[in-house]
Amino acid sequence: MLRIFINTLRGKTRYQFCLSLHIYPSMTEDNIRQMFDLWGECSDHIKVSFPLNPSLNHEKIGPPAPVPEEGLGDYCHMVPRKIFTCRKAMSGAYIQPNGDVLPCCDDYAGLLKLGNIHDKDFMDIFMGKRATSLREEFKSGNPISCGKCYLLYEFAPGIDKRIARLKELVPARHANRFKITNY
Repeated sequence: MLRIFINTLRGKTRYQFCLSLHIYPSMTEDNIRQMFDLWGECSDHIKVSFPLNPSLNHEKIGPPAPVPEEGLGDYCHMVPRKIFTCRKAMSGAYIQPNGDVLPCCDDYAGLLKLGNIHDKDFMDIFMGKRATSLREEFKSGNPISCGKCYLLYEFAPGIDKRIARLKELVPARHANRFKITNY
């Protein structure tokens, strides 16, 4: 049904259709080939990604630590980055609907709240003690306030072999529309 819908709209809309495929460790090469065969012809773009571990989201305050491989379920193993940088924390500010100012849009729990625009001027918050302290943590290479944010982690060694093999699985007719993300 979806294939008929896409083919009916093709050329009649400015929107493009994208196959977004998350590759989990438990997926077999046959599973991946089936996805390409089933949806590849209908898609204008094919975006493949390795899902980030969802537990790496401000679970606890503290420096990044290796994530044990057991218990991660069907997610790729991630390890702390050697160099901790964050464009968001260094120069960003995100205002929530309630007025809370956060240094990062990925702070779902609001653990890094810098202030509230209903209580203080935005520039006072942005240049305030808490924001400056957070930036100093990153400059020193010890971002302890950001907890287990997934941006402080990278995929464990060996993912490049999985990606090389994945590229081999992409049918030649789809290769020009193929892109890998989250790597």
